[in-house]
Amino acid sequence: MHVTVEQLPKSQVKLSIELSVEDMKPHLERAAELLSKQHKIEGFRPGKASLGIVVQRLGAAAVWEEAAEEAVRKSFTQAVREHDLKTIGRPHVHVQKLAPDNAFSYTAEVTVLPTIKLGDYRKFTSTKKSAHVPPADVDRALEDLRSMFATEAQVDRQAKLGDKVEVDFDLLMNNVPVENGSSKQHPVILGSNNFIPGFEENLIGLKKEEAKEFNLKFPKEYHNVQVAGKEGTFKVKVKSVVEITKPELNDAFATRAGKFTSIAELRTQLEKNLLGEAEQKEDAAFENALIDELINRSTFGDLPELLLASEKEKMIGEMREQIERQGGSFDDYLKSVKKSADDLKQEFEKPAARRVKAALLIRTIAETEHLEVPKADVEKEVQSTLQMYQGQPEILQRIDSEDYRDYVRSLLINRQVIGQLKDWATAAKA
Repeated sequence: MHVTVEQLPKSQVKLSIELSVEDMKPHLERAAELLSKQHKIEGFRPGKASLGIVVQRLGAAAVWEEAAEEAVRKSFTQAVREHDLKTIGRPHVHVQKLAPDNAFSYTAEVTVLPTIKLGDYRKFTSTKKSAHVPPADVDRALEDLRSMFATEAQVDRQAKLGDKVEVDFDLLMNNVPVENGSSKQHPVILGSNNFIPGFEENLIGLKKEEAKEFNLKFPKEYHNVQVAGKEGTFKVKVKSVVEITKPELNDAFATRAGKFTSIAELRTQLEKNLLGEAEQKEDAAFENALIDELINRSTFGDLPELLLASEKEKMIGEMREQIERQGGSFDDYLKSVKKSADDLKQEFEKPAARRVKAALLIRTIAETEHLEVPKADVEKEVQSTLQMYQGQPEILQRIDSEDYRDYVRSLLINRQVIGQLKDWATAAKA
């Protein structure tokens, strides 16, 4: 087998591979066996006719065409291994010459991982900030908890701060209704500041069935570019006024809220929970800072379009999941910002490139440091995940597979690398 490798732009390589007639013999024998199973050949059991007989009965061209598929698959794999190419994705194969009793030649263009020159990954200037929880944050958490145990009752009086009002409203600009600018029986907690400034304030003092019209200017950074920075007219009618009564912050409430004996104990637990969240946030920020440092001090070859496109798709999927988890519609979001999914992918160019570089760096460090994950650790993670999806056979089948085990192995190696980077960064400051 003869192989030449040509470097192409954008981390692509072109392999020109030629197999002699002698190289093709095992593939031709295998092709003859397969064809004799598929086609009945008189005097022979399925799969038992010799190469010569199959060629005689079905023609040499048919045998060589069948043999070419296996020849490409095996010779390409061998060529990649012999030339130590780190390929990703499927190759684009173009047959150059396929004729009986002649050398078989083809080209295969495939994406490879880019060359990376690692910067010093044992010394960093970034430091992890200490997590802190202000008392005001604990107060807000207590108020949120009180709200969960609040009772509601419709009242026949003017709405005031703290009430919930249900309203029908229409938004107009220049006397023209705004698309998706109307809602029926929309709940509004007065004082929650969940609407644009001035909206909730204009509802204070209104009673059930009372209507009001008022103008408000939308913030410049408002998510809907159609109305951002512009003044609109709201026509509002109150459908109900609901009084919200929250329980007193006392020991009895602490007992209702959980297994706590006092409000002080509840407050301490909330503070502990918030501190844990703050520590996770600071830890994530520390990891990102280390990766950014390493990206800036390393050099990269051309990033493959395949990896960038894949990362953008992941980012679109993450955005869709987040919007739907909050009860929204991804399509409605696109309409509100007047963008398409392709527009978002263009905006994701830089963050996607950053994520690809981070993944490549982590992979390279793992290889340089010869980091490995014991099979037992991978299996433990897989079995733990399987337990979470008992009774869901389709999901269980995907998890209990080699592909998923490879994913878990990569995930655990990534954790090792990040952990090692943080250890080196922290040790340097000691």
